[in-house]
Amino acid sequence: MTRAFISQLETGRALPSIRTLSVIANRLGRPLSYFLDDTDYMTMGTTELENSLQSYDKGQYCDATQSAKRAISALVSSEDPSLLFQARMALAKSTIAERAYEQAWDHLYDALESAVLSNNHSDIGTTFYWLGCCAYLSEEFPLAKRHFTRAMQRMGVRKNDLCLYFLSKLYFGSSCLRLGDLSAALKSYEYVYRKTNTSEFARAHIDAGLGLGWAYHLLGHSKTGYDVLLATRKISQTNQGYRLVNIDHNLGVISSCLGQDARAIQILQDCIAQYLERGDLLSAASVLEEVSAHHLRFARISEATKYAEEGLKSVTNNQCANLQRGRLHRLLAKIAMADGLQDEGLRQVEMAIVYFQAVHSYGELEDTLKLHHDLRTKDVAHDEG
Repeated sequence: MTRAFISQLETGRALPSIRTLSVIANRLGRPLSYFLDDTDYMTMGTTELENSLQSYDKGQYCDATQSAKRAISALVSSEDPSLLFQARMALAKSTIAERAYEQAWDHLYDALESAVLSNNHSDIGTTFYWLGCCAYLSEEFPLAKRHFTRAMQRMGVRKNDLCLYFLSKLYFGSSCLRLGDLSAALKSYEYVYRKTNTSEFARAHIDAGLGLGWAYHLLGHSKTGYDVLLATRKISQTNQGYRLVNIDHNLGVISSCLGQDARAIQILQDCIAQYLERGDLLSAASVLEEVSAHHLRFARISEATKYAEEGLKSVTNNQCANLQRGRLHRLLAKIAMADGLQDEGLRQVEMAIVYFQAVHSYGELEDTLKLHHDLRTKDVAHDEG
């Protein structure tokens, strides 16, 4: 800040932003309230809140976070808890988008406090929805289930909250799926898929169809799941390709299980390229796992190993990828078992168990413990021989 600018502030020929004023207050050892009255606070707070929302919509999450913090500083002493809630929620959402989940928890609980003080059930439900999202992204799936349940209880099925209610129901199902509760997941997906078959809720309908098709496949009804995904793909194409690569990913996996080998590999290779182009390494690792498993089914050990190890490298720096790491280590254990490397198989399967325990994924853990038993049994038989 130049001397000329400070002079303009002192003589009233220029107005500072709240960020500038915060710096000046800090240098002079004064609270921000020393320079402002309630009207100034409200004006600056609403301006910064609007800036935050606009930055978030543009994907400029760092700018959105900073603007939201300035909005909260301005609105914290206001008598409008609704505006303060919106600012705290804006901060929480931009922090989640930056993948700073630990910080997001604190911001969400601050937002929940504002919502509770104003006794606004819709705001409380919204906060529980985002708490569920934060837990889900942090791979805290039991906690995510509880928060999504609370969100649905608070929102009920009021018209204004209907979209968020469907999303809560949808991601409740996804949490069940991650925990291995396939019947509960299927029930949730079916409900949302049935209730959202209108243009107003097209995206929720696509997400539900994606989950429903996959749940059918996991329950052994692969052809039914395939048909649901094909129908969902048509809807996706008319909605700017929303979730198209995710749908193709699942179609590729099911195609492989249905014996459509060449088609499956082509689809999955295309998905890897698209995920890498987006920088979505976690999804790319998931597809690499499927390509590896496909090669394993045809006893192509070296190719299977290459793709599984490549998938592990993709998630090395991702703090919230324990579920995917567990799956890849379990796959490497199966590959080692097929190659007659019992010790290596045991090492890989024990690592998989640790990761699945960390995220409370009971279905994955049960399958892995069976594999561990098979490896131990085979190892004992080998020693006795």
